[in-house]
Order: sequence, then structure tokens, then C-alpha cells
Amino acid sequence: MTFKASVPVTKKAKQLRGAKAIPKTTIKKIAELAGVGTATVERVLNERGGVRPDTVEKVIRALRDVDYPRRIPEKHQGLMRIDVILVNPESTFFERLARAFARIAATLDPAISVHRSFMDDTDPEAIARRLSDYSIRRSAIIIAAPEHPSVRRALLALRSRGVPVIQIVSRMKG
Repeated sequence: MTFKASVPVTKKAKQLRGAKAIPKTTIKKIAELAGVGTATVERVLNERGGVRPDTVEKVIRALRDVDYPRRIPEKHQGLMRIDVILVNPESTFFERLARAFARIAATLDPAISVHRSFMDDTDPEAIARRLSDYSIRRSAIIIAAPEHPSVRRALLALRSRGVPVIQIVSRMKG
């Protein structure tokens, strides 16, 4: 069974719009414009997830380019992973901070996942390696880590990739 969605324009819609008619647009045409398959376009339109963020962006751009007459989903779909990296797990302050993040995480939408982890603050190279692990798909990172050149470079690299970085307790210069 093939699914072909088309959106005919009625006279009333033309009048309400007060402009040119919306051209008949098919899922197939949008898929061609975005360089993806029709199933991917349907997943984006119906917000079913399982589509990489950059692919979602391509589909949304194609939908906007053809002035698609349906509500177009927002760019951020699917699971949003927020990585929280703290140091000194034996410290009362950081232990309380970790519990606070756990309480906050419990109140968030199920599509938002908060991953908390502790790292040794005496090993900034290990922290930098963790930050530089791009196999971990992050929507944002919250970090309390010592000021160190390798940590700083890793945080700047994350920012350049478009990952929001929130530093707590410590602050990177520059």
C-alpha cells in the first residue's frame, strides 16, 4: 500500500489566503526536495521520532519551501538528552546538586532525558575525552569541571557543533 498525500486547494482557501493558491504538494515531492525517503517525511510530519535532527531540519526546510499548508513540526523532535557532568561525588555540595538534578529530571517531559555522571576533578584529560566523545548525542550539556586547557578546548568544540554548554560553579574564560 502506498501513501500519497496531496493537498488540493479550495476556492474558499484561496479567498481566505488572499494570495496564490497553494500548489498540490505530495509527500513524494517533499521527500525529493529534502533528499530523503517518503517514510522519513511522514515520520517528521507526524512527529513519530526516530529521525536524526539534521534530517528533520532538511524536511522542515523542504516543507517551508513549498509552503506546505499543514502545521509544520518544530525542529527539535524526539528524545532530548541533557548531559550533566559533575565532579567530587564525595562532596556534600555536589551530592546535593546531583539530587537536585534528579528531582528536576523527574518533573520534565518524558522526551527529555537527563543523564547525570560524576568524574574525577583531578583528571581533566578524562573530562575532556568524555566531552569529546561525539558518539554521545547531546542536546545540551551542564558541567561543573575545573578550568583546564583541554576541558576548555573540548567545551569550545561542543559549542562550535551547536551544543549549548552551561557551566556551573566554574566558569571558562573567553
